Amino acid sequence: MLIKPVAALVFTLALSIPGLAEDLVVNVPSNDVEMNAAIEQARSTLPDFWARFADPAPDEADFSLKLGITDSVGTEHFWCGEIEGDAKTATCVIANEPVHVHTVSYGERVAVDPDIISDWLYYRDGKIVGGETIRVMLPRLDKKEAAILRAQLAEP
Repeated sequence: MLIKPVAALVFTLALSIPGLAEDLVVNVPSNDVEMNAAIEQARSTLPDFWARFADPAPDEADFSLKLGITDSVGTEHFWCGEIEGDAKTATCVIANEPVHVHTVSYGERVAVDPDIISDWLYYRDGKIVGGETIRVMLPRLDKKEAAILRAQLAEP
């Protein structure tokens, strides 16, 4: 399988997770094999995400997409919530403060270009389903932060 590199300065974890004081920002090289594989995995399962988003079970909520937004500095990946629309035409709201890229701002509603989706997640029974890029970052995080995130993840 050929994995195309994703230009990325920063992958941003911006989740409202109890126990974390602020957004987690992790710099990841654009040629990181594990991260690019996680992005490809997330993209390959987008039809599952959109199906659940269109018809969520009672215990499924808080659907989010991660978008790679690019400007002259590079690419930063933002979690976006408040999704409206469907797989063909959707918008969502930037859920964290930009660190490197400043063509978007926290709380801004943006159009979803399917080509820039790098991950997705939703909560089922209070646990994160999806979040492939989160799973790859766990060993790279501080042990306490990793433990808090790991406890929030549903089994794949």
